[in-house]
Amino acid sequence: MLHVRPAILLLLVTGLIGCSSSLDLSEVDNYDNVEVYNLGGEVNSEHSDYCAELHGDRLLFTSDRPTVEGYMRGEDFWFTDRQGRSWTKALNLGADNNTNLDEGSPNIVAGGEEIYFVVRDSEDGLGEEDIYHARLVYNGNWENVRNLGEGVNTDDWDSHPFLSPDGEELYFASDRSGGYGGTDIYVATRTRTGKWGRPRNLGPEVNSSGDEDSPMLAPDGETLYFASEGHPGLGGFDIFYSKKADTRGRRMKWSNPKNIGRPFNSRADDKFFRLSAKEDTVFLSSSRQGGLGKLDIYALAPNPFKDTSRYIYYIAGMVYDTTTMQGIRNSKLKVKPENGPEFTIDLNRGRYRFKTKLGAKYTMTGSAEDFITKTKEVEVPQQLYYNEYRKSFGLIPIAKAETDSVTTPTDTEFMSEYIVYFDLDKSNIKSQARDVIQRAFDEKMKSKLANSEVFDVILHGYACDLGQNSYNINLSRRRGAAVSRVLRDLGVPLDAISVNAHGEIDPGRAVTEEEREMNRRVEILVMEDRTP
Repeated sequence: MLHVRPAILLLLVTGLIGCSSSLDLSEVDNYDNVEVYNLGGEVNSEHSDYCAELHGDRLLFTSDRPTVEGYMRGEDFWFTDRQGRSWTKALNLGADNNTNLDEGSPNIVAGGEEIYFVVRDSEDGLGEEDIYHARLVYNGNWENVRNLGEGVNTDDWDSHPFLSPDGEELYFASDRSGGYGGTDIYVATRTRTGKWGRPRNLGPEVNSSGDEDSPMLAPDGETLYFASEGHPGLGGFDIFYSKKADTRGRRMKWSNPKNIGRPFNSRADDKFFRLSAKEDTVFLSSSRQGGLGKLDIYALAPNPFKDTSRYIYYIAGMVYDTTTMQGIRNSKLKVKPENGPEFTIDLNRGRYRFKTKLGAKYTMTGSAEDFITKTKEVEVPQQLYYNEYRKSFGLIPIAKAETDSVTTPTDTEFMSEYIVYFDLDKSNIKSQARDVIQRAFDEKMKSKLANSEVFDVILHGYACDLGQNSYNINLSRRRGAAVSRVLRDLGVPLDAISVNAHGEIDPGRAVTEEEREMNRRVEILVMEDRTP
């Protein structure tokens, strides 16, 4: 069974080791209002089904069941789609993503554009099980699959990856030497170069003399959920949480773990705590009585641990030159909140990012020497599909304004001269659009690639106001991914391209069909001097 070390599995089956030390039931929290739903026979099987990751309405998980043709392939990725309160019949993700090896433990990140996962005994692997990263493209395939290398993986067992909400920390489980027990939880921090630093053991507060695995960091960036059979629990593996107590110094400190109680934990094994997009539903995997197989996937709601006041949200963007489309060095952003003191951010390369709250209102002013100052009224939506709300400031050089007698552009004007348009509800690239992408490549990227210059390509995807906003977010993401694919075919490195899916929010509400046509677009921005 993938993700459970064979020696430990054998000892559990033969009864040579017991479950976690018992917990006084009076110390266990009981959430009587939480309902437990087995996802049923359309999703679960008589085999092991676990590590469920929900993105949109699609639930991606790991299973060792045979295919519908009856072939035993070992551990594979499977998926099911949510339809109201029910789920479609689970299907194998297919040969484009599954191999003849064991793979699983998915963690979908970056708005559905990237995934971390594990592969057992792969040809380019370092140990028994390694952690990998890939980019998800609009047609469902994975590209740029890469082993995370010796910075994260070892010649032992490394599995259960989970990326922090801010993308700066990678949590995972490992049985490498130097730990406190069998399998411990580790964290690797992203360095300034974008690579992962040397992993750190989370210490004796989290890790015990037994096994800990399946970590998950909540959206607040501080609460870690994980499974343990070493801390006092109700059964075999129980789910616990611990909070960051001190991030200073060389070792990150955590609070003593707390059992999350019933009905999340049972007398059996309970692992892989995961959350829905709005944090209203908890998904977990359990071998509790009444299941269909060895491990089943369950949904529990409502989520009593949801605390929206602690979620981390950001406003991010750039102060850029409208003539070069590059960030303006030594520019400034003055921020005046509706409630709170005014502050100014000095921007070395034009980029900014600061924490905010949902519904917050600001008066924001971008300025730089020799540029026309621009002010915007910014209101963060009450709901964000991602944890980041983007707002950029295009400044016109004073010299150009005097020459061209132009006025400061409005919020509805475009950030780029390279605009790819799409048909209604479509994300395919038309021949005219392909010509625009080719022109952007020839004029802005080709020479940089030839001279080995480092740069970023930012793709801003939009949709018109027809349809649900959640659908338009996905549509604008698919449009950006379509442009990204053409750029990759032209030779632009994958790690230089990023897609920002705005849906219908950023362009504003269209009122005419002509405006709607203008909003079905992707804007291509090329940013120089990217930090390598």
